[in-house]
Amino acid sequence: MTTRFFVNDSIEFFKVACQARRLSPNTVSDYSNSLRKLVAFTGDKPIDQVTGLDIRAFLASQTVCNKTLLNYHTGLSAFFQVFDN
Repeated sequence: MTTRFFVNDSIEFFKVACQARRLSPNTVSDYSNSLRKLVAFTGDKPIDQVTGLDIRAFLASQTVCNKTLLNYHTGLSAFFQVFDN
């Protein structure tokens, strides 16, 4: 079954879910930033069409320090867990 939820359209929903979990505003902002960067890299796709290869390629393309890369990974992981069935 294909979802009709695109990553870019789901960022606001995800931000609300993070706020409901009482995550800090900085964490929510970092997570949102990671998602916007992913959308810029892959294009806006339905959530269920974003593959592990897409995410690996995105992370591999980043020219940031290891801590920032880990932050990107953490934010993306949190996002896709919310939408995992």
